Amino acid sequence: MAPAMPAESAAPSPAAADPRAALMESIRSGTKTLKRVEPAAKPIVVDDSRSNLLSEIRQGVELKSVSRSGSTSGSERRGARPACGLAEALQRALEERSRAIHSSDSEVSDATTSDGEWDD
Repeated sequence: MAPAMPAESAAPSPAAADPRAALMESIRSGTKTLKRVEPAAKPIVVDDSRSNLLSEIRQGVELKSVSRSGSTSGSERRGARPACGLAEALQRALEERSRAIHSSDSEVSDATTSDGEWDD
């Protein structure tokens, strides 16, 4: 005589093998195995003038409008105090370079308007 076959097979069911399927089955069955978690404490926010201003802007505080009176060039600002230090020397060099580039632009535009022949 042959031995009787068990009602369930020995292989695990697909739901038990896949953790996601097991989770879904647990949700469907309504088992309450989740643990309560306490919310993390919020970090303490340090109030400074920038964050206060930003929060006021977010709340809709109306800012003062400022009229722009012509921009001051670097030479006008330098007149108030003598130029010293690396930053001011770099600023002066950049301004001189900018003037040189812009003045050579007009010369280049004159040269490109010629008839395209080489000067002898």
